[in-house]
Amino acid sequence: MTAEGDNQNNTKFLRLRKSVSNFCDSGIKKPLRSGMSSLLCLKTPTNLSEEDLDFLATHTACDKEQLKIQFENFVEKHPNGAISKRDFRNLMKSCFPKQDSSVLEKNIFNMYDTDRDGSISFKELMIVMYIMSNGSVEDNLKQIFKVFDANGNGMISKKEMKKLVQDIYHLLDDGKPDKGNKIKKALIENAMREMDADNDGQISEEEFVKAVLNQQKVARLLTLKVVQVFDPDPSQAKLSI
Repeated sequence: MTAEGDNQNNTKFLRLRKSVSNFCDSGIKKPLRSGMSSLLCLKTPTNLSEEDLDFLATHTACDKEQLKIQFENFVEKHPNGAISKRDFRNLMKSCFPKQDSSVLEKNIFNMYDTDRDGSISFKELMIVMYIMSNGSVEDNLKQIFKVFDANGNGMISKKEMKKLVQDIYHLLDDGKPDKGNKIKKALIENAMREMDADNDGQISEEEFVKAVLNQQKVARLLTLKVVQVFDPDPSQAKLSI
């Protein structure tokens, strides 16, 4: 890959990382309303040790004082130190008050709940926080792949792709009546054709990552739509990833 290509790849998720930083800078003074990026800095354990603070301050955009304040707010609502599905549903609703956020709830929850035990532990959260704020482009894409892979089997089926495309557009279009079924159907067909390199009817993590990094048009479009869910900022909607 050329140096120019490397530079392009290194900036693909700059917007998502910037949204994490912006939330940490302003989240103390403003209500919890900074898109899904708010979830990246909100969840903390019941006991926040100095070692935990050092790790988080080093690997995220939040400093120790900000983390302590977020910790105090968190334990008031989640004294067991874990985010349940009900808690997560409420957080989604606070981020998207006018939309039916349940459509993507499972997909995004599964990105954090890596052991599929029905809750998001601090360890799981720290790993995702680190990757999404400071990880490589490839690591970011592997996390986003989990949003597509709803059943967690390591592959994206056509059924999963169809549901995700419908859900993303429903959420980002403020729940407006669906007027683009033909467009979405074509998008799904093109996505499968573009990313399914071995033509086995499903998309692996490796195929997904390669498709986005190789600047495949549909793969980049769908990934941008997922990033918009994390940071629905209309002013940045035309970012080329």
